[in-house]
Amino acid sequence: MVGVEALVRWNHPTEGVVDAWRFIDTAEEIGLAPELSRVVMARSLETVRGWMAEGFDTRVRVNVAAGQLQSADLADQVEALLEKYQVPPELLCVEITERSLMLDLDSAVEALVAVRALGVEVAVDDFGTGFSSLARLKHLPVDTLKIDRSFVSGIVSSATDREIVRTIIWLSRGLGLDVVAEGVEHPEQVELLLELGCRRAQGWLWTPAVPAAEVPRLARV
Repeated sequence: MVGVEALVRWNHPTEGVVDAWRFIDTAEEIGLAPELSRVVMARSLETVRGWMAEGFDTRVRVNVAAGQLQSADLADQVEALLEKYQVPPELLCVEITERSLMLDLDSAVEALVAVRALGVEVAVDDFGTGFSSLARLKHLPVDTLKIDRSFVSGIVSSATDREIVRTIIWLSRGLGLDVVAEGVEHPEQVELLLELGCRRAQGWLWTPAVPAAEVPRLARV
């Protein structure tokens, strides 16, 4: 069985989810991404606190902007928010892109080591699109690799994409990391991912992005 991780949205219009990617790119360009990350993390943990009150405990995954990753006080920010909303650290996963890691690897590693020391999971998002070498990857303080949707979307029709996905899964196993396939939209992709050894995935095959209040109901179906 494939584990499913749903994308949560707080705005109701479906088109708002599509426009979010342009919004994030613009925030990065004008230097507001770190503050956006802090707001999103606070809102996410507030949501988890509400779920916990309903008896529903699940991990939430929050993307951290490249600028925030270079911040010396990232772990302090995370710890303060976990304490404020009384959320156990194991219910939070911080996600960083492969490219953002490479902007300042030393600072990123230092920040992520401190975050993991809190008991928070760390995942590399969009893996396969950046420039990290195997030599660097084996020393990164991460728990999970998330296979970029650009490769997952082509695994049925493209032998090249299929081999890239196979290699990432094999690499994850060798490094003792979890692996998650992003952007799954078709049953055929699920069949191939299972054959390749991937047991966790996220995508609109199961559900589009939904308001946070609907997540507990969907998870219990």
